[in-house]
Amino acid sequence: MAQLQLVKHTSSGILLPATPESGDFLHSVKIGEWIHADFKRVRNYAFHKRFFKLLQLGFDYWTPAGGSLSPDELQLVNRFVGYLVEMSGQRYGEVLSAAADEFLLLEGQLRTRDVALLKSFEPYRAWV
Repeated sequence: MAQLQLVKHTSSGILLPATPESGDFLHSVKIGEWIHADFKRVRNYAFHKRFFKLLQLGFDYWTPAGGSLSPDELQLVNRFVGYLVEMSGQRYGEVLSAAADEFLLLEGQLRTRDVALLKSFEPYRAWV
């Protein structure tokens, strides 16, 4: 299978060979012979280089949201607080919720103090 590079002629709309190899292949095709091709436009390399540099710059300045506690951990604590409120009666709901929020805040601060925050490119790609 040959790789051809063709250029569209501005006035007539005819595709002309862009490289000598493409010209050699087209000269080997007989006049009137049908050939089948899937056409793709060539990507602009300079644009892609700039785009990925901008992605890298954004990643350098990006800080992950959500802290050091996973959503599963937050859900577990909230479900436990709901269970305690249900068991003890509704009058202690605000106190237990405040205690849970304080616990989660302290736990998050403890984790960020002990472990350096590691950034991953996958959550950044999902965010972008």
